[in-house]
Amino acid sequence: MDQQSGSQGIIGEFLKKLLDKKYCEIYVSHDVDSVIAASIVIRLMSAHRIDVGVSSASTLLTTIPPDTSLVIGSKPPRGGGGLVILRRRDESSKISEWVIAYASGSISQEVLGAVSQFYQVPRELRGAAVAGHMASFSKNLLSSVDDKIISALGEIFGSDASHIKEGLKVMGFGVWDSLSYVFENTLDPYIPGVTGNPSKVSEIVGSIQQSDKESLKKLSKAINDLTGLELVSVGLKPIYWDEYPFVDPYELHICLLASIASGSPEVSSYISTGMPGLSRIAYRCLDHKRMIIDYLKDIIDKSKRVSTYSVKGRMVTIYPKVSVNIIWPVHRVLALLSHYNGYAVYEIEGGYAVPVDKTIDPVSMKGLRITQGGLAIVESVQEAAEVVSLLQ
Repeated sequence: MDQQSGSQGIIGEFLKKLLDKKYCEIYVSHDVDSVIAASIVIRLMSAHRIDVGVSSASTLLTTIPPDTSLVIGSKPPRGGGGLVILRRRDESSKISEWVIAYASGSISQEVLGAVSQFYQVPRELRGAAVAGHMASFSKNLLSSVDDKIISALGEIFGSDASHIKEGLKVMGFGVWDSLSYVFENTLDPYIPGVTGNPSKVSEIVGSIQQSDKESLKKLSKAINDLTGLELVSVGLKPIYWDEYPFVDPYELHICLLASIASGSPEVSSYISTGMPGLSRIAYRCLDHKRMIIDYLKDIIDKSKRVSTYSVKGRMVTIYPKVSVNIIWPVHRVLALLSHYNGYAVYEIEGGYAVPVDKTIDPVSMKGLRITQGGLAIVESVQEAAEVVSLLQ
């Protein structure tokens, strides 16, 4: 039995036990892949009228879960028992009564394969799983995902979940008619001096058409030369069908990063409802996208001050006050731009927030104050440096 079918078999057997038990307790991490995987399990349980309790993985820092719990994307605590689903890169030794299933690719892919044994997962959730799958292959944003991953999406998630277009790997390309509109509004990748700047966009894009591949290659080179970064490339890009609330996985990913501030349990539950929940996330994201563009513009053009300190031997870059709703998308953009030295910390109302990029580990992270959206909250820069030392 290969690794993938083995993991899906383990997950499938555990889900069968939960269906027989008539109750499911899920602890879900704050990364997009885990959140979407959890939504698929919630949808399965709801279809079978099974009561579902959904908590953030950060809850495991202070709580011992009941037996037969399902932990998605987080390492388990020392107590309790059940099934843990982790990515292969997070491999660890067996802990107490927990069975660990490892995803060789994305957790979304493994969970979808297992759930499909019991339930026909609807198109809108498989479409969301495309974004979760891509997110597991990128440290920042989806525009950097390799074409080899993109070319296999139809086979994994169904040809109706998204369709592949060749062109610019830029949010909105292939869907929005105007190339100028694409570059003015893209957040994946965010292009310094171009995103949110219609006059600069008009100057760069001119009369280039989306179907002109040679001109698109020249355009991508011109933009990369302008920014000094390899941000735009020509390749394979998935897009959604017309009725979907998001134009492509790039946009869905950005919006989920913003929504996760309200907590991974809430977002998973929204996605599980399909179009109603996804539409609600899309509506909320209208404000989030504008906030992200405005904040990043102030950072890039230095209207807002960014400070870098060495605290207790740790390099920490402090970003000015920001809404917690947009920290994750801003953080991923700044990482893509290689904007900060050391670790990024964001000033918020009443303190500072440190994004937890690592997989939550209730053993090594015990004592940290981590929100349901995956932010470690501290009161001072010195305390932030101490948290960073635990997260590295």
